[in-house]
Amino acid sequence: ADALLASTQAADDEQLGWDDHVSTEEESALLAFSALDTEEDDALPGSPREEVVELALEELANVLFEEALPDLNLAVPKSELDMLIGQAIDLHTRGDNADAIEVFETLIQHGFKRPAVYFMLADLYFKQQKYKETIAYLNRARSHRIFLQGINYTLGECYRFENDLPNALRYYVEVLRLIDLNQSEREGTRELTMVYQHLVENYLEADDPVKLKGLVDALSRFLSTKNYAQKILDARSHLGNGSGSSVNAWVEFLEASNPEVILSAMAATTEYIRQSMFMTAIEACYRAIEASPFYLPLHLRLAEVYLRQDVPDDAIRKYLAVADVYAARGQIRRVEDIYQKVLNIAPMDMTVREKLVNLYVDRGDIDAALEQYQLLADSYYQLAQIEESLEMYEAALALAAQAANPVEWKVTFFRRMADIYIQRVQWGNALRVYEQLVQLAPNDEDGLCSLIDLYFKMNHQSRAVALLQRLETQYARQNRAEAWQAFLQKLVELRPREMILRQKLAAHLAEHGSAAEAVMQYDFLGELQMEAGLRDDAMRTIRKILSLNPADADSYRRLLKKIETGI
Repeated sequence: ADALLASTQAADDEQLGWDDHVSTEEESALLAFSALDTEEDDALPGSPREEVVELALEELANVLFEEALPDLNLAVPKSELDMLIGQAIDLHTRGDNADAIEVFETLIQHGFKRPAVYFMLADLYFKQQKYKETIAYLNRARSHRIFLQGINYTLGECYRFENDLPNALRYYVEVLRLIDLNQSEREGTRELTMVYQHLVENYLEADDPVKLKGLVDALSRFLSTKNYAQKILDARSHLGNGSGSSVNAWVEFLEASNPEVILSAMAATTEYIRQSMFMTAIEACYRAIEASPFYLPLHLRLAEVYLRQDVPDDAIRKYLAVADVYAARGQIRRVEDIYQKVLNIAPMDMTVREKLVNLYVDRGDIDAALEQYQLLADSYYQLAQIEESLEMYEAALALAAQAANPVEWKVTFFRRMADIYIQRVQWGNALRVYEQLVQLAPNDEDGLCSLIDLYFKMNHQSRAVALLQRLETQYARQNRAEAWQAFLQKLVELRPREMILRQKLAAHLAEHGSAAEAVMQYDFLGELQMEAGLRDDAMRTIRKILSLNPADADSYRRLLKKIETGI
């Protein structure tokens, strides 16, 4: 990963003609920002746990002023309860933890079962380093939403002290998520939740204990500082726009060296981009990259500047270099995000789309891989690279067996391949594909229509008639007369001069009481038969028309006589 960064950075340096010059304006910007430099009020609590302790104590104190507690089934008078609450608060304030625990547990025994009591007991057990008891009471306090940040933070601390780093990470990240959700638009909450979930998954899947411990310790330190929530929001506002990518930038920031340089550069470049000062933004990125070369969001910011500067090739080159580093680090979801970003810039970039296909296959996300295969095949087709398009569909068909719904995918790919063959007038190949489609999905009416059409086009009339007969029997057995009629009408529209289709449609209409419509079909059929010189067939058709008692029966009789006499 380090070598990849070094090589791409050297190429950028050469292209830019970078030297040691940094503008006075940028030096001022760098000095203007300091990482998480918010004023700390000594009166502020030092962690989410301490915040909730204050909230819980305040809630308990307010109980003393309530006349009754109708929501609780108390075993003692309210006056005795008040005395115990006052005693518990006093013992906690004086640091007499063991006696405070005893009084709080007495309150619960008397029926005073509120989340504030459970959290206070959790805090007291935490101070005694009794983490199992702490965890038990924290879980009982969860019903109070306002306590959740403190509960999750304290759970994270418990698991960290017990060296259960995966659970510690989960609860610390949940604190970050809750802070973010408090500041996010409601419609973005699901996406934000997914980003944090993927963050945890990435760290746990990497199976790197050193890296995991580094992040857990960093989160613990950060969340233990005064005014932590505001510091997080300030940092996140400079590192990104509140999206999933800025969450990742924030986590990498926690692990990075020279955070003050990073934060200054990210803040400064945001402003430079806003003012279209692209060269100045590039200089700011380079200076920060020199100080913290392995903080990848700086490289991504540089790619963004290139894109805003309307040099997409440079942006793509930088994005792909960063994707390679994320891949080397095993952060596959970040690689996926970057590939998608590149494809938004250059949707016809086949190499990147093929990389994305391979990424999805390696990850076992077969449906996503098949979607990309379809886009690849379509892109090749648009570029008139037909053979390559067909190769992509063949590869997709081979992979489709592993999909959640293989039949649906295969039918889609067969149909697209057949369309290509038909457009190239390669009817034999199209016929082969449609036969596979119908074998796979025997009730696919579109596929059956296309197959019958191809049989007629290729003069395989006996095969067409045999298939029609089989389908007619099948529809009749299923009592689907209307569906069979619609199917025949579709075929007639597709091949209006095919006499066998007109004959079957007319016979079906006559049998099911649609005499007028049957006459119309027989009439058209008779004309086709006369054009083809099939006089005997035409006479039989007219007799069928007469058997249906048409309104202009006399004209049909005259026509029949005329054909019989040859006049």
